[in-house]
Amino acid sequence: HGPHSAAPKTALLRRLGPLTEFVGRDGSASRLLPLVLTFLNDRDPLLRAAFCATVPAACVVLGRGATEQFVAPCVENALADGDARVVCAALDGLRRLADAGLLGRASVVEG
Repeated sequence: HGPHSAAPKTALLRRLGPLTEFVGRDGSASRLLPLVLTFLNDRDPLLRAAFCATVPAACVVLGRGATEQFVAPCVENALADGDARVVCAALDGLRRLADAGLLGRASVVEG
């Protein structure tokens, strides 16, 4: 585990839902979301997949506006990832966002 280890990032993602509830919508949007969105640029495909799998829990707190504007486009980009595990996690993440009513019809149809 070097200084760029995915382990601390993965640990953060595991608790992302409760953490966003604790920090609240504004704190999550200004502090947590910018940080965790960078995880999609990590070399570790398991971290990228974990982001796609866990971010819907944060979106419940962030709300539909931030989800559609910031999160959904990033998860949609993960559909083009070269690792099948990331693509599967992205599809499931988008499904969960849609099921939770966090994506409008236009977002689902355009994606």
